[in-house]
Amino acid sequence: MIRPLDLKVKAITNLPRPTNRRKVRRILGMFGYNRRFCKKITEIAEPLTNLLRKDQRFQWTLTCDQAFAHLKSLSKHSPVLITPGYTLPFHLYTDASEVGISAAPGS
Repeated sequence: MIRPLDLKVKAITNLPRPTNRRKVRRILGMFGYNRRFCKKITEIAEPLTNLLRKDQRFQWTLTCDQAFAHLKSLSKHSPVLITPGYTLPFHLYTDASEVGISAAPGS
């Protein structure tokens, strides 16, 4: 079984709201640690990722705040991962969009 380290989860849930691009980059890196445990993390983090664009003025919006809170919540409630039983049949469903890609096990 694979699960996020409790110390990392605690650090992520205690993160203050970022106030500049450097801090946004730092928190995105921390959320990236839990990428494999959270569904649609790329899509959820898009408002924060947009703050890193050179042509965009840094302006924290309600959408950014909601994305930040959602990412923190996902970090707290992330699932435990287990490897599939390779001796049994299983399905893997994938999907992609312009902003992300995801996969999920099926039955």
